[in-house]
Amino acid sequence: MRFFDFVTLAAIFLGPVFAVWVSMRREESRRKAERRLGVFRDLMTTRQTMMSADHVRAINSIQVDFYGDTPVIEAWKAYVDHLGLTVDQSPGALERWFERGQDFFFVLLDRMSKAVGYEIDPTDIRRLSYRPRAHGDWEEMQTATARNWAEIVAGRRPLRVVTESAPPADTQTSPPRSA
Repeated sequence: MRFFDFVTLAAIFLGPVFAVWVSMRREESRRKAERRLGVFRDLMTTRQTMMSADHVRAINSIQVDFYGDTPVIEAWKAYVDHLGLTVDQSPGALERWFERGQDFFFVLLDRMSKAVGYEIDPTDIRRLSYRPRAHGDWEEMQTATARNWAEIVAGRRPLRVVTESAPPADTQTSPPRSA
């Protein structure tokens, strides 16, 4: 068998194997890009509702879905580290902590936008989102209700029950019958 014959046989057998391998790599790359875009989209759509389960799930999946993307992972670490800080109880401390957290979060979104191929102005990421006021009011009401029920169950708050007297009973027990 000549060298050319050997190369031809190798190409016949290895060509399809190589084609399948390339196809699998492309599919893996496409799925990775879709996961990253999904996480980015979830964070963009929940950036005004940071307590939502979708938002928290997206934050927690960054470590896996952006593995190896150093700028994103560094911004994610800084943000998560900030979230874990104990907030001082001095006046204005919570507001400063929240504002600093927003800064970390928007740096993270900016880096993620670049990683998924979007060139979005960081100022637009920060200020261009819509959230109806009623959604915020509803969330505050749900939070207050949950907090109050937790205090009642824990015995730190009484459950007030108000009774009202029934309206006076009618002297007639049944309506008159007509003949």
